[in-house]
Amino acid sequence: MKNHDLRILVVEDNPGDFVLVSEQIYEEYKTAEVTQAGTLAAAKQLAADNDYDTILIDLSLPDSTGIDSVKELIDIAEPVPLIILTAYADEQMAVQALQLGAQDYLIKDGCNARMLAQSIRHSMERKKLYDTLKTSEEQYRYLFYNNPLPMMTYRVEDSCITMVNEAAVRHYGYSREEFLSKSILDIRPPEDVPKLMVYKKGNHAAGLRNAGEWRHLKKDGTIIDVEVVLHEVEQNGVPCRMAVIHDITGEKKHKLEKERMIEELIRTNHDLQQFSYITSHNLRAPISNLMGILALLDTSAIADETSAELLEGIKQSTEDLNHTVNDLVQVLIIKSGSESSYETASLSASYRKVQATIPQLIKEARATIATDFSAADTVLFNTAYLDSILLNLTTNAIRYRSPERPLEISIHSEMLDDYILLSFSDNGSGINLERYGDRIFGLYQRFHDHPDSKGLGLYMVKTQITQLGGKISVESRPDQGTTFNIYFKKHAHVQ
Repeated sequence: MKNHDLRILVVEDNPGDFVLVSEQIYEEYKTAEVTQAGTLAAAKQLAADNDYDTILIDLSLPDSTGIDSVKELIDIAEPVPLIILTAYADEQMAVQALQLGAQDYLIKDGCNARMLAQSIRHSMERKKLYDTLKTSEEQYRYLFYNNPLPMMTYRVEDSCITMVNEAAVRHYGYSREEFLSKSILDIRPPEDVPKLMVYKKGNHAAGLRNAGEWRHLKKDGTIIDVEVVLHEVEQNGVPCRMAVIHDITGEKKHKLEKERMIEELIRTNHDLQQFSYITSHNLRAPISNLMGILALLDTSAIADETSAELLEGIKQSTEDLNHTVNDLVQVLIIKSGSESSYETASLSASYRKVQATIPQLIKEARATIATDFSAADTVLFNTAYLDSILLNLTTNAIRYRSPERPLEISIHSEMLDDYILLSFSDNGSGINLERYGDRIFGLYQRFHDHPDSKGLGLYMVKTQITQLGGKISVESRPDQGTTFNIYFKKHAHVQ
């Protein structure tokens, strides 16, 4: 600091005292620039027009005396540090001056160059620190008052609210004055106050703390659910807590509705499952009996042609009903997961089994089948399900082959990040996805007028895949063929 060109204003009307003070300053700060003001009016004008590092002022001036000089000059010179250098050894006046913002109070008779230099240095350092703190406080207040979340501070000792931001005023409906006349107990439903008192007694740890979920009371009587985070702060030396408040009323309501819907869906699904079990099992016995009775009837002995036709219709309808019930039972078995378990299943072994099961169908269709499982041959899946999926896809490809060209089936595997992909393609009749895309995996959905089509195969395929955490997609264009992409999860996890 000794090498710094300080600019110092000395407010002193006595020429001798000014010379003495100047010499004391130059003794420590040789390059300082010292300016004299003989009156308070002159000092105010100089302070307004110039940037000084510090100001020294006597309290006995031609146009002002005593503490009034300090009041007037501080208003003009702020934020320049002000040092009182006077002949008045008045302790009460010294206290007043310091309370007004003066940095030091020195008596001329007892002051020397070293004391004056030390006072100037400390005054500037204190003023710099004060300005820094003031800036920080202003920033803090700005962030507090402009925060979009409701915020308030309250005294630890009596819980009285000391500050509140605009977001809290808007959200709760109380005016700022109403808030500042309340404690945090007043914004709670009465029945929640004992719980809060217990919390306050047991939670005095310093620092950031999540105070958890609470209920708050708005001015109009509405009770809201909130999450509160507390910060320990001080206001004018008084221990306080700053509360940052997040209204979670909507979130909790949505969560409760979601939980209620899930419970209702689970209950409905269970009821439907029970209904399906009861229906299918109760129907199987009478259908079996009916089929047995019909098998014993000798339709050739019936002379009446109409009666014979009616009986044949009953027989066919009974068989159709039996197939439907059997399909339903199979679906229920898969949906319930009673037969679904993970194991290491071989794609190549499963497909060899499929080819051995329907060799005649493949031969009659004159199908060419190309397989490549070199990228990945084993998957974590259920072997019986895998056999069923490959069989369904193959028989579908044969059933819906194009009469215009020989059937070609291509099956290959591919290793992805989280899945093993099995791609099953054919060059058959294809499917109009723009028309049927949202129904393609539906139960009993048919997209071709084929006499053997039941509309169950693709539904079973998707059910079996998704039951064990996989997924399936389809690409198809009419008269160009279809590709089914099946994704097996690499790690066993039932969704």
